[in-house]
Amino acid sequence: QGFEVLSEEPVLLDRERVSSSAIRTALRAGDIAKANRMLGRCHEVQGTVVEGDRRGRTIGFQTANLRAEPVLPPCDGVYAVGARQLDSESDAENLLGVANLGTRPTFEAGRSVEVHLFDFGRDIYGATLRVGFIEAGSMWLSAGLLSAPLWHDDAEPFCAAS
Repeated sequence: QGFEVLSEEPVLLDRERVSSSAIRTALRAGDIAKANRMLGRCHEVQGTVVEGDRRGRTIGFQTANLRAEPVLPPCDGVYAVGARQLDSESDAENLLGVANLGTRPTFEAGRSVEVHLFDFGRDIYGATLRVGFIEAGSMWLSAGLLSAPLWHDDAEPFCAAS
């Protein structure tokens, strides 16, 4: 009484219905490109940068360890990412990098969200970082590979925290 229900046709992408279930399925499967197309933006996580084991410094590959807020992350793996530090004067700065989600097999360590930002050397412990997942990559195989060029990607920084 007093309201009307309108029915809309489902939104289709590549002949598949776009829905929250379909997006979650794509994320769990590691198909970040599909999830991003369905979302119309990059899937993001946000959290506080916390202190880690500081191993990255010893091999010239610093990472920001993120205590992420509860949200469905993509499946474990390595991803090209865009990021933005939200609580600084430079929060409009889009940064590119790589992120490792899950266990850290290189060092037989526990689960984490670790982000390496290219051409970035500021101390951001305690900062809030929003990370947008651009594209899936391959697992890091050894500590030696961490210091080699990992990603050559011309991804648009629009994915970095819309």
